[in-house]
Formats: sequence, C-alpha cells, structure tokens
Amino acid sequence: MINDSIKFLVQSIEKSPVLEKNGCNYQILQDVFPNELVQELSACNPTSVSTKKLERQLAYPRARVDYAEKISKKLNLIFKSTKITELFESKYNLKLVAQTADIWFDSKGYNLTPHTDDPRLAISMQIYLDTNENVPGTALFESKDAATPFCQFKYERNNGYSLLNNQSGYHGTAFAMETTGIRKSVYVRYGKRTY
Repeated sequence: MINDSIKFLVQSIEKSPVLEKNGCNYQILQDVFPNELVQELSACNPTSVSTKKLERQLAYPRARVDYAEKISKKLNLIFKSTKITELFESKYNLKLVAQTADIWFDSKGYNLTPHTDDPRLAISMQIYLDTNENVPGTALFESKDAATPFCQFKYERNNGYSLLNNQSGYHGTAFAMETTGIRKSVYVRYGKRTY
C-alpha cells in the first residue's frame, strides 16, 4: 500500500504547476492521497490516537499525532520517499531533504497571522482531511501586515497546497477558527540539503 500511495502522490504533485504571485511560489493541490489512505487519515481523532504539542506552539490549540503511532510512521515513510523528494526538488529547483510529516488537530480559537516559516524549512505541504466551510484553510498574503489575502486554499478534504519558504511566502489561517470541532490536516516539511 505504501508504494501505491507514493505513486498516487507523485502523480498528484506532478500535475500541479508551481505558481508565482507577489514573490510567493506555491502549488494548488487536489486529490492528493488515494482513497484508502484518505479514509485511514480521516479516521484519526484526538480520542483515537496519542497526541503531542508542537515545538514553539505549546499555548496554541494545536496538537499533532505522536510519531510513535502506526499511521504517523506510515505517513513519514511515504514522504521520505526519494521519488516525492526528487519531484519537489524538480518543481522548486532546490536540493531537499525530507524532514517530518505530521497529522495536525487544530481546535476552536486556532489562528495564525501572516508569517513566514522557520528558515530551516525550505518547502511545506499541507493537505486537509475534511471539508467544512466554517473551518479556515490557509491563505497567502503580500506582507505580514496585510489584512486581505491574495490566495486562499479552502478547507476541503484531500486538497491543499505546497509552499516555498522564502521572504515573500507570507501565509496564515484564512480566518480564526471559531467553530467547535477539529481542523484536521497533514503537514509535511522539507529542508534544504546542504551536501
């Protein structure tokens, strides 16, 4: 199943061009995971798996599935595939090293203002695991002070984005999460390869 998931992912990422707007480089991704993996990921809930708080986000209403959980191990094996890493290298013209793949649970009150990521991160990818118009997706902004995004990725099941982390890659939640329930997503990190 892991090899089938890798093949499906490669095809999904490959068909999405890298777009550039306001110095921001990104992909709009659709139908990213095969159905069997989407169902397995969607079945994860804070009550069914062990969770941890994220480094530097201890006060935020966000948790990730513990890396010791079977589904997390599987996801990290998939995204450490050289086929996926090499495809992102080709898309963004960078040398990359796969870091971690997380399953995130965000809850009421979660909100991120426009920001760029930690410089150790070269590319990120986020795929949503449910659909709900009252739950925020991610939005791209021209600056950290911008009030209105120029692009929004809706919170829709099995869709999302990849994003180059550069000085113009400002992103945040499209709006504060005010609804009860869980905003579930997969978040994947790639760093710059230095060798």
